[in-house]
Amino acid sequence: MRQLTEEVKDLLSKITGLKYEVEKLPSSLDDPLWDVSLEYRTALVTPPYEAHEIILSVWGYSNKDIVLLPQMKNSLKSLAETLDHTNVDSFLLGDRYEWKEAEKKLPNAVAFLRKMDELADEINKRHGSGVELYLEQDDEEWWLQARFNSRKLGRKEILQRVERNIKGLLEALKEYHRRIEALERL
Repeated sequence: MRQLTEEVKDLLSKITGLKYEVEKLPSSLDDPLWDVSLEYRTALVTPPYEAHEIILSVWGYSNKDIVLLPQMKNSLKSLAETLDHTNVDSFLLGDRYEWKEAEKKLPNAVAFLRKMDELADEINKRHGSGVELYLEQDDEEWWLQARFNSRKLGRKEILQRVERNIKGLLEALKEYHRRIEALERL
């Protein structure tokens, strides 16, 4: 029987048209347990304007979470500077519970992130996926990713969920790219 990682790699390649490879992770690494990533040479030659719409990797964790990650991540600080024309500490943007407070100084950045949350919800309804706005408070970054837990799923169900999440995340990344381009024109 084929490894799940090989089947995930084949699904990614089939749907995206890009080449992926199974990464061998050190056994000393607790998490992730496995990684299917965009082939290194492909990642190197991808023009920056296309990178916004690419899934970089799929990670499998010990808690049975499977996470699909994009190639591009964004700076919360740049978002605040672009939309609110201020150098205010963007650390508040990295915590949804602080958005009410952040809204006072960064109303446009908070509104943009809320719209990204809404986009994820709309796509999840259409695809049955787990697309989410992920906020990395420590690094002050944000991105769209997809996540689901496979603990009680059989192999076939896992692959179906991976497929739905690939399709959902690709749709989300396409719209995200359109919105990022609009920001760059500001």
